[in-house]
Amino acid sequence: MRPFVRPIAASILFLAASATHALTIRVGPAGDPACDENRLIDALGTTGSNPGLDTILVANSPDQYPNTLGLIGGQDVVIEGGYSSCSATTPSGRTTLRGSDGGSVPPFVLANSSGSNQVTLRNLDIIGGLGPVQRRGGAMSVSGSYVVTLDNTQIRDSRAGYGGGIYIRPGSTSSVILRGNSGISNNTALVAGGGIFCSGTSLVALQRGGLFGNEAASGSTSELAGRGGGAALVDGCRLSQDGAPGFNQAFGNTAAEAGGAYYLRNASLFITGTPTNAAMVMSNEARDGGAIAVEDDTDPGAGPASMVTIRNAWIEDNYAQWQGGAIAMLRGGTLSMGRSLAGNHCHTPTLCSSLSFNGVPFGGDAATARGGALYVGTGARATVYSTLIEGNEGVVSSVLWQLGTGQARIDSSLLTDNLGTLLVGNNLRNSELVLSWSTVTRNRLASGNYLVSASNETGGRVKVFGSVLGEAITYGVYPLGAPLTADCVARDPAMAALSGTASREFKLAAPYNVSSSGHILDDTALPVDFCDQSLAPRVDGDLDGQTGIGDAPRPDSHGRHDLGADEVVYAAPDDRIFADGFEA
Repeated sequence: MRPFVRPIAASILFLAASATHALTIRVGPAGDPACDENRLIDALGTTGSNPGLDTILVANSPDQYPNTLGLIGGQDVVIEGGYSSCSATTPSGRTTLRGSDGGSVPPFVLANSSGSNQVTLRNLDIIGGLGPVQRRGGAMSVSGSYVVTLDNTQIRDSRAGYGGGIYIRPGSTSSVILRGNSGISNNTALVAGGGIFCSGTSLVALQRGGLFGNEAASGSTSELAGRGGGAALVDGCRLSQDGAPGFNQAFGNTAAEAGGAYYLRNASLFITGTPTNAAMVMSNEARDGGAIAVEDDTDPGAGPASMVTIRNAWIEDNYAQWQGGAIAMLRGGTLSMGRSLAGNHCHTPTLCSSLSFNGVPFGGDAATARGGALYVGTGARATVYSTLIEGNEGVVSSVLWQLGTGQARIDSSLLTDNLGTLLVGNNLRNSELVLSWSTVTRNRLASGNYLVSASNETGGRVKVFGSVLGEAITYGVYPLGAPLTADCVARDPAMAALSGTASREFKLAAPYNVSSSGHILDDTALPVDFCDQSLAPRVDGDLDGQTGIGDAPRPDSHGRHDLGADEVVYAAPDDRIFADGFEA
């Protein structure tokens, strides 16, 4: 019997392999005899009935494959363009897929009912079409569970109510990944999410891709109207933006209301630069939060508070019409911005983290515009550390405006060349405003203004620790009833002594013993080895990412730590053993 069994087993294996054999289908114009199909939707119908990962190769076509392009159900598929014809073996460039104007259905609809599927769009230029306010996703709608990868693919010039480019539906557990210089550009949302609208526990990852020139208009009465020019993230959605070469950033997006690049409501945003490339959010605009806005729903059961984490990034040249030229924490949420790369390991060693050249308008009806760089509102928490804060502009405050129960800390940072008052806390209710281990120098302050001016409604506190206040003005900190605690502060001789509880304070005349770079202390300066960190340790490293202490070869004043944004590092031979005269 053995010779008879073997052929049966072999036949069974052959049939199983044939049933799961991956298909490759070529799609192109009707006049090309090498094409298997002339419409993408027909090719997707064939691959949808075949298990396994299938590939659809799309050749260039004069009609650009108009109208509805594809319903992708529970299937794994690669759609790859860039072929000059169906007989071409190597792609070059991108193939254009054009959706139709009008209608409520975007050209790509991804919807599965069970399991998870992989969909890759490669070498495509998807022009989704102009949809009405009822449309969800100008070019693509995603529901269910997918890993969608855009590789060298553009989604552009599309319009919908939510998600001018891509709409990720509530309840989805999907990932949308941009790589290979992909982009979502020049899309419009009539309500929210000009480039992307993401709701639920899905993930958007900009690995090598960006958001450019998208817009969130204000075309409805929805509470989300005009929010998230680049992306609107709500109800648990997460977005990560990595530093990468080329046009991989959030650039030139606008929102009628809040969040020129990113808007969050109970969501998460991670912006992370690499040792070779900064992550950049630049030249975006909104009424509140030119780059980023957080506006959490604080009702019971609304979900976790928003979290914005920014590392080794440049948040620059953003503009708001009223609050938070760069970032507006309008309600709730937590912001942490700084550097995680030390010393020369960052893309730009001394400018690894930058919150610079942002602004709110001057003059006219904008006399109350506030927070040129940052606005921290009720229930919000913000910490900015080891960051260059330069060239921000604001009518009321050039760097920070803090309101209500919002809490803010600026630590180990250089504040320079900002125009207007630097730090303003107003109506502080059981909150803190902290300036620690920072250098404040060469700002352009209007006559009569202060570095810190904080009025107190009830329970507010202002703290200044370990900092160099290098401005020749009368009042450095003017708390207006808010209790002030100050320790280890060097101030300009023209500046009045800090009121409240202040200790270990001294005067330091211009140029404040700093070099032309504005933050490197002269190793003979009084701020070197002046204090300890008993009241307020640095959040992390100094402006240059140094976490160690370089003890000077002289007696300490009140400890081994240097005041201001920079800890002096002593090169050989001064850093050798016994260099500090047995102080330690």
